[in-house]
Amino acid sequence: MAEEIYAKLYDRLYAEQEKYVEWLLSQPRIEIMRQSYEFAMREDILMIFENAEIEPEHAQALFDKGTTLADLFHEFEDLETNHMQTIRDMIEGRAKNIIREGEKGDR
Repeated sequence: MAEEIYAKLYDRLYAEQEKYVEWLLSQPRIEIMRQSYEFAMREDILMIFENAEIEPEHAQALFDKGTTLADLFHEFEDLETNHMQTIRDMIEGRAKNIIREGEKGDR
């Protein structure tokens, strides 16, 4: 039963993404670039459903409500995330590694 709802929900979201991609490819290059973040996040959201990484009850509720990929993306977009802090931490970590490697080379 769970596999069936995952498949139905995924198929619906996948079809929506295919239409989005079709629309996107018909846009001028600048608009495609503006939409690149949304495209990437929608693909990531779709991957969650492809891999059935949510509870069957949740998949059923989303399916029954008619939730779209656009709905999920906009919900995600409204979240406060630590994305920029993660990037800052990564840059800082890389810089520290370079400094440590330089200090070892000075010896």
